[in-house]
Amino acid sequence: TSLVVLGSAVELCGNDSVYAYASSVFQAAGIPEGKVQYAVLGTGSCELLAACLSCVLIERSGRRVLLIGGYCLMTCWGSIFTVALCLQSSFSWMPYLAMSCIFAFILSFGIGP
Repeated sequence: TSLVVLGSAVELCGNDSVYAYASSVFQAAGIPEGKVQYAVLGTGSCELLAACLSCVLIERSGRRVLLIGGYCLMTCWGSIFTVALCLQSSFSWMPYLAMSCIFAFILSFGIGP
């Protein structure tokens, strides 16, 4: 039961949708179209870094703390990301906030789930 719940939570957490929106958010933040692929590559590198970090932290803090903390942080950053996308045309700094939320969401995913 634990494996089914954790496996379905990883699949349904929205990590793939953040990657799908990443290129359009990076373009809205002013990154040139030819450089967007490098920014998206940076998000994947952040996930790899966070996964390596969680391997070290899991022995100290435990799996439960990392899972609960990761999902809570993902909820927080996902909510801020949604607000930033909705207000992206209203404020000039919202695309930068949305871009930061993408990196924070992916780091939270790498540390938690």
